[in-house]
Amino acid sequence: MGFCSQEREGLGFMILGIDPGLSKVGWAAVNEDGGLLRAGVFQAFDAERFFEVWRKPFDEWEQNLACWTLERIEDIIHVSPNASALSVALGNGTGSAAIADLCRRVGFCFKLTDEKMTTIEARSLYWKIHRPLWWQRFLPVSLRVPPRSLDDFAAWVIARRFISACSIQNM
Repeated sequence: MGFCSQEREGLGFMILGIDPGLSKVGWAAVNEDGGLLRAGVFQAFDAERFFEVWRKPFDEWEQNLACWTLERIEDIIHVSPNASALSVALGNGTGSAAIADLCRRVGFCFKLTDEKMTTIEARSLYWKIHRPLWWQRFLPVSLRVPPRSLDDFAAWVIARRFISACSIQNM
């Protein structure tokens, strides 16, 4: 069975997108349709603690992820408590080697995913969720600067690219 062709029927399938960096790491928990469940940022030195949360029972995720959560769109509860099918889509940029080593150590399978231009796509996703203020709508999109870093949205883009790649492979 390939990495993308895990059994999904009745389980609820979740992808954890990771946008690695040297000092901070963006993450996004995404459902099998690419819908954002949770997203946030953790400091790179907290990576081991972050991944330990995902090894805990499903009902403990919510409270344990709270300190790293910036975006909460859908409830994780919509994903089945039997969601043992958790795939990690890891961006292949700066800091990916350290996170890949950590994933191997703690027993997570991962797939390196291209992260070129994710910041541009992340900016677009940010403005779709957080409507610009009325006066910002007069600015060209390229001049709208979000008020915070977009590492979590970049992780969402990485997860969506992973889903697209799996969809193409399974055709």
